[in-house]
Amino acid sequence: MRCRRLIFLAPSLIVLFAALVSGQGTSGEISGTVKDTQGASVPGATITITNLDTPFKRQLTTSSDGYYRFVGLPVGRYEVRSEHQGFKIGVINLKLTVAEQLVANFDMEVGAFTEQVIVNVTSGGEVETSSSTMSGLVDEKKIRDLPLNGRDMAQLILLQPGVVNSRGSAQTSDTGRGTRFSVAGARPSQNLFQLDGTTINDALNNTPGSAQGLLVGVETVKEFRVLTTNYSAEYGRATGGVFIAVTKSGTNQYHGSGFEFLRNDALDAANFFDNASGLGKGPFRRNQFGFTVGGPVMLPFGEGKNVGYNGKNKTFFFTSYEGLRETKAITTTAIVPDDNARLGILPDPSNPKTKTIKVTVDSRSLPILDLYPRANGGPSLDANGNPTGAGLFGGTTNRISNDDFFTVKIDHTFSNSNSMFGRYLYDNSDQVLPRNFPEFPNLALNKKQVVTVEERAIISTKMVNEVRFGWNQAKPQEVVPNTGRSFTLIKSKDLGEIAPGGLTATGTDRTNPKKFFLNNFQFTDNLSIVTGRHTLKFGGTFDRFQYDGDSESRSRGQLRFKTLSDLLTFKVQDIQGASIDSDFARNYRQSLLGLFIQDDFKFNHRLTLNLGLRYEIVTTPHEINGKVSNLRSITDPAMTVGPPFFKPTHLNFAPRVGFAYDLFGDGKTALRGGFGMFYDQPLFSIYRNPIFRGLPFVNRATVTGITALPVDSSIFKLGTDTTTEVFQFKLRPAYVMQYNLNVQRQFFGNTIVSLAYVGSRGVNLFGQGDVNTAIPTQVLPGGIEFFAAGSKRRNTNFGQVRQIYQGFNSWYNSGTASMARRFSNGLQFQASYTFGKSLDERSGTSGRQEFDVGQARAFDPYHRNLDKGRSNFDVRHSFVANATYDLPFGKNMKGVSGLLAAGWQFNTIVSLASGVPFSVLLLGDADQDGTDDNAGRPNLLPGVSLTPPGGPTANLWFNPAAFAPPVPGFRGNSGRNILTGPNFKSVDLSIVKNFRIDEQRSFQFRTEVFNLFNRANFDVPGNAEDGEQIFNFITSPKATDPCIAGTRTTASCYTLPSGVGQIFRTVGDSREIQFALKFIF
Repeated sequence: MRCRRLIFLAPSLIVLFAALVSGQGTSGEISGTVKDTQGASVPGATITITNLDTPFKRQLTTSSDGYYRFVGLPVGRYEVRSEHQGFKIGVINLKLTVAEQLVANFDMEVGAFTEQVIVNVTSGGEVETSSSTMSGLVDEKKIRDLPLNGRDMAQLILLQPGVVNSRGSAQTSDTGRGTRFSVAGARPSQNLFQLDGTTINDALNNTPGSAQGLLVGVETVKEFRVLTTNYSAEYGRATGGVFIAVTKSGTNQYHGSGFEFLRNDALDAANFFDNASGLGKGPFRRNQFGFTVGGPVMLPFGEGKNVGYNGKNKTFFFTSYEGLRETKAITTTAIVPDDNARLGILPDPSNPKTKTIKVTVDSRSLPILDLYPRANGGPSLDANGNPTGAGLFGGTTNRISNDDFFTVKIDHTFSNSNSMFGRYLYDNSDQVLPRNFPEFPNLALNKKQVVTVEERAIISTKMVNEVRFGWNQAKPQEVVPNTGRSFTLIKSKDLGEIAPGGLTATGTDRTNPKKFFLNNFQFTDNLSIVTGRHTLKFGGTFDRFQYDGDSESRSRGQLRFKTLSDLLTFKVQDIQGASIDSDFARNYRQSLLGLFIQDDFKFNHRLTLNLGLRYEIVTTPHEINGKVSNLRSITDPAMTVGPPFFKPTHLNFAPRVGFAYDLFGDGKTALRGGFGMFYDQPLFSIYRNPIFRGLPFVNRATVTGITALPVDSSIFKLGTDTTTEVFQFKLRPAYVMQYNLNVQRQFFGNTIVSLAYVGSRGVNLFGQGDVNTAIPTQVLPGGIEFFAAGSKRRNTNFGQVRQIYQGFNSWYNSGTASMARRFSNGLQFQASYTFGKSLDERSGTSGRQEFDVGQARAFDPYHRNLDKGRSNFDVRHSFVANATYDLPFGKNMKGVSGLLAAGWQFNTIVSLASGVPFSVLLLGDADQDGTDDNAGRPNLLPGVSLTPPGGPTANLWFNPAAFAPPVPGFRGNSGRNILTGPNFKSVDLSIVKNFRIDEQRSFQFRTEVFNLFNRANFDVPGNAEDGEQIFNFITSPKATDPCIAGTRTTASCYTLPSGVGQIFRTVGDSREIQFALKFIF
C-alpha cells in the first residue's frame, strides 16, 4: 500500500518542486432548499451528490428550514439526490462550472420511497439567485467550436458584456504581448488571470501571452469564467476583471485528440495597404498542430500479487501539446525623403505646389539618408494637399513565429474526503517582429512555466479546506539583431534610432534591448464552513515576487531633428542616450499578503446577502545588490541612494457587499446589486521604469549642439539636461470603487435576458509625467499660464524628471443588455450590447509603453484636470454575438447518404465596436515650460468642424483646419482624446463536418473564415513616434516675424508635417481562410 501511494506521490512531488499556487479558487458550490408540494420546508432530508465522471461523492442533511449547501466542489457533471421517508426520491442531473454558485431546489412529491422524480439540467447558466457577482461563462463547447483567429483563447473574453478590446494598447515585452482588455472601465493592466487557481499574469501584470501575443491552450482548457464586477472578497490584486480557467482532467475512459490547422496566402485577401502600396499579397504559411490524451493512470509494476497499478476511480492523467510554425509577410507603409529631397530640393513654404527651394545637403546627413529606402509610392502630402518633400514607401518583412506549448496534469483521489492534483505548463515562443522598415526588425522571445499543486480536504459535511501552492515564471525579452552597419550614433554601440519630424523613425527600436524575469511563488489556504444559513469562507494568500531584469532604453541613442530640412542640413535638435558605464540590471524582491472573510448569508428563501472584507499589504521592494535610488522630493538637490524605495500604505481594507433577490420565488427572475472596493497595489508593473533608469546607476541625458557622429557616451554623464525616472515616495491607497444593479429573467426554460447598470470610480491611481517643469513666468486672469523663453526648471539640479505618481482619477458608467441561450436542441447563442463611457486623467502608468497612440505622459503634472478626457480604451458602443448550431438533418440516415448529410455544424462570432479616441499633439517644447517630454497641444478653433470636407477617409481622417498652433509660451486649449478613430466590424465563421467512425471515434474537418466580409478595420492616425503630430515648428523663422516675441502666430512659424490625419495601418488582418483536421477519440 505504501508503495502504491509513493507511485502516485512521485510525479506529484516532482510537480511540487517546480511549485506554484494561487490565492483564489476555481471550485464551485451547489445549494438549494427542499420543500414539499405545498411549499413547506423538509428538514432532515438526505442530500447526496455524485460526480458522474469520477468517484467523488458527498452527503449531508438539510437544516431545519430545508436548506443545504455543498462547497469546495470541483467542476464537472453531478447527480444531486434528495431522499426522505414518505417522499419520492428527487434526482437532479446538472453541470457545475468553474467558480459557479448553482442553485438546485427540490419540490418533493409524496409517494413511495423507491420512486424517483428526475430532472435533467444540461448545463449551468441558470438565473443567479444566490450571488451578486456579475460574471460570464465560456464553456467547453464554445472554446472547442467557435472560430478563433490564431486559436487565441483570449478572444473569447470579449464575448462578455462590459469587456472591450483596448485596441490602442501597445504589445511589447515592456507591457506584455497578450491581448489587452478593459473590463468595466478598468485599465488593461488591472486584470487578474488564473489557471487552476494560480495567478498567471505576465511579468508586467498583463494578459499572459506568447511572443505572438496569443493566449494558447484551446485544447487544454476545459472552461473559464470572467468575473466583471462585484466579485467576492476571495479575489484580490485586481481592480478590473478576473479570469478563472480550469484545465481538463482525465477520467475513467481514455479520451484525446490529434489536430492540424493550416493556412496559406492562396485563399486569403490582400490587406488594404498591400493594395495601396502596389505590392500585393505576400507569402503566408501557418501550421498549428498538436494532441491531447487523458485517462486513468496505468503502471506496469507493483508489489506482491499486484502486477501493476490500476488508476481507475483513483488516479487520472491529462497531457497536451500545441505547436505553431508561421511565416507571414507584413506590409510596412512609411514616410521617407523623396528623390528631390535627397538632392536638397524642397517645396517652398510660401507656395509649395509650384515653387521649390534648394538647400545644401550636409555630408554628415548622408549616412542617415542611406538608412531610408527610396520612396516607391506617391508623394506624402500635408492636410492641404501640398507636397512636403517626403514620399511613401511600401515594403514587406517576414514575421516568423514559433511556439511550443505543453501541459501535464495528474489528479488523485485518496478517499471521498481527500483529493489532490498537480499540473505543469511549459510555453516557449519566439517571433521576428517587423518595425518601420524591413532592415530593422525586433526579435521577441518568451518562455513561461506554471505549476499548480492543490489538495482539497473535506473535514466534515459542513467544512472544506483547500490548500494550494503555485509557481508562475515568465521570461519575456526583446533583442535587437545587429545591423552590421558601420554608422552609429554612440561610439562602441550598434545603431540606435533616428526620428526626424515629418518622417517615419528609422534605425533600431530605442527601447531595446530588454529582458525580464519573473518568479511568483504563491501560497493559499481557504477554509469554507456552512453553519445554518451562513456560508463562511476564510482565507489567506501569500505571494513572493522575484523580479530580475535589464532594460537598456536609449542605450544605443535616439537622434532627433525637428524637420526634414533640418535633417538635410544636419541641424540636430538633440540626442538622447546613456553613458556606457550605466548599470541597467536590477534584482528586486517583494511580497504581497492578502487576507479575507466572506459570508454568504441566506436571509430567507428568496434573499441572499454577500458580505465580505479583504485586507492586502505589500512590502517595500528590495534590491538584492543595493541598487536603489529615488528622488523623495522634487526640491531635493540629489537622488537618495539606498532603501527604502518607497513607503507603502497599510490602509488597504476592501469591503464587498451585495445582494441577490429571487423576485417571485420561482428561481426565474433575480434582482441583484452590489458595491466593492478594490486596490491597485504598487507591484513591479507600476514601478519598473524608475528602478531601471534612475540616477546614479543609469546616466541618461538629452544633449543639444551635436555637430558630429558618433558621439562619446560620456556626454550623457556630463550633460546639463540629465534624465532620470523616479517614483512617489510616500504612497496613499490607490483604489477603485465598483457598483452595479442588474436584473436577470429566464424565458423558455433555457434563455436568460439580463439588463445591468455598472459604474466605477478610480481614486489616487498611478500615472507618469515630467514633474520638473518650469515655474510659470506669469499667471493671467482665468489661471492661464505663460512661460517665457528660457524658463528654468523647478529643480535646476536635474533636467527631465519622469515621476510615477498618484492622484489620477477615473469615472465609468455603462448600461448593458445581454441574451444567452444554453445549448439545447443543437443551438447555443449569446449576444450582448454595452453602452459605456470611460473618462480618466491617465489611462495607464507608463505612457507610450502601454499605448501605441495618444498622449504618452501627463500634459501638466500640476494641473491634472487638464488631462481629463475619454480613456484611451473608451469604446462607447460594443456589440458582440456568438452562436453554435448543430444542423439537425441526417441523424437517422444510413450509409453514404448519412455520412454526407449528418454531422454538420455552423459557428460564428460577430463583433461591432465604435472607435477609440486619440489626441493631436505638438511635439517639442511648444509651450516653453522647460520640457518636451510632456507633449503639447494645439488650440481648437471655435465653430470649425473636426470632420474633414467630404467625410473621414484613410487619407484624411480629421480636419486639421480645426486646429491652430498656440502662441509660444502658452498651452493650447485642445482637450485630450477629443477625436475618435474608425469603428471596428468583423464576422468570423466556421463550418464543421463531423465523420463518426463509431461511438468513441470520429474525424472532424473544419473550414474557418476570419473577417468574412474582408473589411479594412483602420487604426487611428499616427504620423510620429508619440502619436498624431499636427504642426511642425520652423527652426529659423524670419527675424522680423512677430511669433519670435510670442505676440501672435503666423504661417511662417509653423507648417503642417507629412501625413497629418492619414492612417497607415489596419487593426487585424484581411480575410483569411483556415482548414483543420481533427481526430477525436
